[in-house]
Amino acid sequence: MPERYGQRVMEPSLDPKTYDVNGMAVAINLVMLYGFAAISLTLPTYLGVAQRGFFCDDDTIRYEYRPDTVGTVQLILYNLGLNAFGVLIVEYYRMYKIESNIDNPKYRWRNNHIHILFVRMITFFGYSQIGFVMNMALNTATKHVVGRLRPHFLDVCKLANDTCVTGNEHRYIINYECTGKPEIILEARKSFYSGHSAISLYCAVWTALYIQARLSNVLHNRIFVPIVQTIILGCGMAISFTRITDNKHHWSDVLVGIFVGSFLAIYTCIYWTGLFKNNKTEDETTPLIINRPTTSRIEPRLDIARELGEVDHSSIRVTTA
Repeated sequence: MPERYGQRVMEPSLDPKTYDVNGMAVAINLVMLYGFAAISLTLPTYLGVAQRGFFCDDDTIRYEYRPDTVGTVQLILYNLGLNAFGVLIVEYYRMYKIESNIDNPKYRWRNNHIHILFVRMITFFGYSQIGFVMNMALNTATKHVVGRLRPHFLDVCKLANDTCVTGNEHRYIINYECTGKPEIILEARKSFYSGHSAISLYCAVWTALYIQARLSNVLHNRIFVPIVQTIILGCGMAISFTRITDNKHHWSDVLVGIFVGSFLAIYTCIYWTGLFKNNKTEDETTPLIINRPTTSRIEPRLDIARELGEVDHSSIRVTTA
């Protein structure tokens, strides 16, 4: 049975219908993924944010400071909840409404039975977490390296000594002093690109593609799935647009965030996790985390059997490898 990406998470047991969960493989994968997340989110903080100057007559950084319509905690909870709830609903529907007559494989860990719905939910939600972590890592690094000033920068900076009053207003200011709150000023240097847009569109596009892969080919309705996908994508877009109306990002920051989040969601589904493979109902008889064999062979070989004149059609067995 082929392996995928190193050590297998599911190992076959003596019962061909039962698979043991490899706890060590699961732990290694979790440590690798969230260890990378911890490093990628904390390292840029220690390195600091790029200090950029500005033109005194730059009207794009003179907007007023406004509180977030959607806070960071709300953003994370909503999007992770969207992925988890979407997986739960879709897999429950597939299991109890579509696959009720299919003999699905069983899973166990240390001789304890694990419900297949739990295994599927953890599997697909784990798939979504791969791109989610990479998305946040790229966004955090970019914000600290670029250091673009937010639209409300001058409002929270509160320049000392009337820096932009004296002399030529169309001059680039490098040496300046802010008198506002340091933590707010630091955040005002992280405009490019919008993290809210990247995260909300990643989760929205991933969920829409997941529904397309797991539900559209077994649901005998061509209207329901597009409606749900449109609602999900619309919510992601709405969160992104609040970053413009809240004066947190320039329109170009939001546009790039939408593109990056959408691209990573598509890339995750197609290349990193192969979400569109093995989604027919008959494919559910194989474990989710082990690749389904794709080649077939007939035993015994027919050409040799014919030469020997020993073809017994009742003994021909088709197996998969």
